[in-house]
Amino acid sequence: GLQERVFRMNASLTHHRQLMNCVVPGGVRRDIPDSRLRELDDFLIRLKFELADMTDLMMDSPSLQDRLEGTGVLKRDAAESIGAVGPVARASGIASDVRKERPYECYEELGLNLCHDDRGDVNARTLVRIGEIYETISLVHQCAEMLEPGETRVRAVPSDGFHCSVVEAPRGELVHSAVIRDGRIWRYSVRDPSFVNWFGMCHAVPGNVVPDF
Repeated sequence: GLQERVFRMNASLTHHRQLMNCVVPGGVRRDIPDSRLRELDDFLIRLKFELADMTDLMMDSPSLQDRLEGTGVLKRDAAESIGAVGPVARASGIASDVRKERPYECYEELGLNLCHDDRGDVNARTLVRIGEIYETISLVHQCAEMLEPGETRVRAVPSDGFHCSVVEAPRGELVHSAVIRDGRIWRYSVRDPSFVNWFGMCHAVPGNVVPDF
């Protein structure tokens, strides 16, 4: 199916289905040949059309919409009270994305549209996710066009002190904090998006049957 072909494309580019052993400290392990980039470009165009067909099927299905609309509602005030992040927050009317608010890497040079909704139900979260797939395809296209020759990796030299990195992961704001002493990690802490988003279950689950939620 569609997912399997995405996995195969990953494997052809990175030698692994899940991108493991490709992204490393300081960059990436290997260059992507131009022939592979052209193959990736063609694949993404086909993927976009197939995604559009799949979305139409989902949105035109009364039985599916009956189960998604009005289900598992997380209102904006509740989302704000738990500090929700990522697609969960954006589907509840909070237009927040680290890539927009604090651009890192090359995000400042990319055209990124923020996908958000204000209904806060399962349908809103589904539509936000679908919109973000389209945005991801666009970002990959843009990055492929921006690639320039040069080193694929630089040696990371840690400096002593406290360091904090905030990025937009698939589930939302991901925070890594480290304290470096004598060039070594002394303490390390990770704040995963789910650490805050899971509290949304308390607001969204009551009144819903488990299969629908």
